[in-house]
Amino acid sequence: MVEDLNNLMMGFSVVMQPYNLMVVVVGLILGIIVGVLPGLGGANGVAILIPIVVTMPATSGMIFCA
Repeated sequence: MVEDLNNLMMGFSVVMQPYNLMVVVVGLILGIIVGVLPGLGGANGVAILIPIVVTMPATSGMIFCA
């Protein structure tokens, strides 16, 4: 139980870094823009944004896609 809470806190500390918070905001904005386009869904949006994701560190890329 305590180990699970430690892992959760470690995850929150990674997400709360300024670069990762910026990635969350940019991903949110781009996700909304892709989401309002007719005919494009979440999977297509992620596929379109892959060139941006490959230039990021792995953790930030996963946060961006989520």
